[in-house]
Amino acid sequence: MPIDMQNKHINRPNKILPELTSVFGLRPLLFDENLPYGTTRIKDGYSSWYAIPINDNASEFVLIDGGMDKTASKLDIFMASRALRNDSVKAVLLTHVHSDHVGVLHKLQKNVPVFVSKPDSKVLLGSAISEGLIPRMLDKLTRRRHSAVSGVNPTIISHDQEISLGSLHIRAIMMSGHTTGSVAYLVRRGDKEQPSILFVGDALDFKKDGSVANANWLFTADNASSARSIVDTTDLIVSRGIPVSVVVPSHSGHGDFSALQAFRLSK
Repeated sequence: MPIDMQNKHINRPNKILPELTSVFGLRPLLFDENLPYGTTRIKDGYSSWYAIPINDNASEFVLIDGGMDKTASKLDIFMASRALRNDSVKAVLLTHVHSDHVGVLHKLQKNVPVFVSKPDSKVLLGSAISEGLIPRMLDKLTRRRHSAVSGVNPTIISHDQEISLGSLHIRAIMMSGHTTGSVAYLVRRGDKEQPSILFVGDALDFKKDGSVANANWLFTADNASSARSIVDTTDLIVSRGIPVSVVVPSHSGHGDFSALQAFRLSK
């Protein structure tokens, strides 16, 4: 099956859940977004996560986040469509810990490294409740830790830390606000002149016109901090002259880094 048809199968629209992009006036998600470095977007309910090959023959991958489905059915479809082995996932990098971003961790082999910030690791391990109005309210009302995953041994990452996984060079950037420990990842292959993909999780979305929408307040711990983190991240990237080819959120279509620069100028 051609890759574009495989992606459409993986990202088949859900006929029950409304598309949040239409509800909140965001840029729609596409079946095939033609993301760099062979990156595949996997749509899981109302959340999206990403698989990036770490070698030339695309037999090993890292995941950015892990969706909401605890059965990991979309991961199974992705793996089967590419004839991958069960051990093909070499790491998971979490942008933050909400229940719609950690689903595959419930089924993934427990020896797979899971990178997460120190504040959000407490939520992942169940020693703290979820952050954000709706996630926190849901945890309190049900007396459950919906974002916790048993058996995970997280690898703590910090601001500006560099990670090498196969041929990928990854830089973690703290974007506190959506959760206290929200993280963005700059991912590139090759030398420093090669452009990076900026994965921002839920730290921002893109509106239909391509401009930046701040993190959804219903799910965000601190909206003011979230807006500041967009400005700070933009300043860091510009000051270091890091080329960014595309900015990829979890709940809207991708956008241009120039939109973050415009957002920064408006503040």
